[in-house]
Amino acid sequence: MPSYRPLGSNTAITGPRLIEINPDFIGAFWKYQIYAEKLAFGMPEWMNADGIRARETVRAMCEKWYQVSDERFDWGAEMSDVAFEENFGSRLSRELCRWGKRFDFSSESMGSLYCLLFFGLNSNMIFMTIWYLIEVLKNPDLLCSAKEAMASCFVEDDSGSQKLDPQKLASNPLLQSIYIEVLRMHVSINITRTLKDPAVIGGYPLAAGAVIQAPSHVAHLDEETWGSDGHPASEFWGERHLKTTEAVGSDGKRTEKKEFSLGNRSGSFLPYGGGVDICPGRHLAKTQIILASAMFLTKFDIKFLGWVNPDGSPSKLPVGDDYSYAGAHALPPAGDMKLKWRRVA
Repeated sequence: MPSYRPLGSNTAITGPRLIEINPDFIGAFWKYQIYAEKLAFGMPEWMNADGIRARETVRAMCEKWYQVSDERFDWGAEMSDVAFEENFGSRLSRELCRWGKRFDFSSESMGSLYCLLFFGLNSNMIFMTIWYLIEVLKNPDLLCSAKEAMASCFVEDDSGSQKLDPQKLASNPLLQSIYIEVLRMHVSINITRTLKDPAVIGGYPLAAGAVIQAPSHVAHLDEETWGSDGHPASEFWGERHLKTTEAVGSDGKRTEKKEFSLGNRSGSFLPYGGGVDICPGRHLAKTQIILASAMFLTKFDIKFLGWVNPDGSPSKLPVGDDYSYAGAHALPPAGDMKLKWRRVA
């Protein structure tokens, strides 16, 4: 992936020092990301030497940052419970460190732990932001509706300037519906569990200790669950998760409004996993994806010109998912879109 992609999630969760201590971290991280799924299979070094080198480079950077932060941070001071500070950043980051310390993790193990955290924070969120923009920009009607919804989410700050309100964006019915539809269509994970007791699944007896997997894509594309008249489950429809409700005003007039709703389908929506192991960062990811998309669409006038193949050549077909990542996490686009854009006041 391009090395210029910033890692804003890292700063939000672990503070600014990671990049200060490791100026080359961004490029190294995106090189490691290419091999992450292959590394998960535990192949020997002679079969995946480049991937292991990329991983060890990032892990060493994480370890270096952890050691410096641990030395500078006073665990006995009041700062240990503040919402954010410059060494470890957020409370989530410090609690992860405390957890590792309770089990006497070495600094090498802590580097590995944070390496995995950064992978989860960045890979999925950035891919989904790209897909959010692609799905909106390719549909002029949806683009118009989305920009109108985003325009309603500006608030005035203390200086009198207008700024986007993350909470308003994340609770807007249409913007939420687009977000859910993006994850439904473009996240592919295999939810993995180990059976504690014998079980029969689909008529097949399984022994205790057996490993089972449930692919999210099967649930996400189920026609009976997600299909709607004129909008099959296999296609993106930004308004799929809206319902129309009727309200009566003080003047007695009835008005219709759109509300966000998953209905009874939440059990078939699995982009963040489920159960006790569900992704703890899902709320942050949602806000970041919608906010980042809104910043692009409100700060720039963007015109879609056409589709582009991975090699940069023009394509007549819309960009699709890169299924080489299937079962692992969010699917990046296997291509690109050509845009003309200019900054607006």
